[in-house]
Amino acid sequence: MPVLAIRPSLNAADWSDRELLARVLRREEMAWNEMVRRYRALIYRCITKVTNKYAPYAATADVDEVFAEVLGSLVRDDMHKLRMYDPARGTKLGSWICIIAVNAGLPKGTIRCLLPLPVTIAARSVGCTEVIPSEPTSDARRPQAYMNSR
Repeated sequence: MPVLAIRPSLNAADWSDRELLARVLRREEMAWNEMVRRYRALIYRCITKVTNKYAPYAATADVDEVFAEVLGSLVRDDMHKLRMYDPARGTKLGSWICIIAVNAGLPKGTIRCLLPLPVTIAARSVGCTEVIPSEPTSDARRPQAYMNSR
């Protein structure tokens, strides 16, 4: 009796994250479409969490633009960001893509400026123009030095 070889599934929804990523990196169109289908909702959720916090009045078109930017960043530079993913570090592919989406959704210069309030004064002194405190604080509770620096 012949032994049947185990063939990879032709149904893209059955692929593991590792198999999906390998196929995307080989530039298979079906794999790219599956990745977008599989992670679209997650990417939008990550983007809207960030935009609701830092740009609460952002239009849907803005979120769509960030979504397109995320997809563009995934394929840019020979898919460098996808190639940097290492499952041995213990993160899921979806978590990796969410990190990329969150970073794309943050206003420019925010990452460097997401500091605790006492450090924001120092951040202004090194040229950080858009200081966003990590916790919203009323002006009454802010240090006087911060209020004078405005």
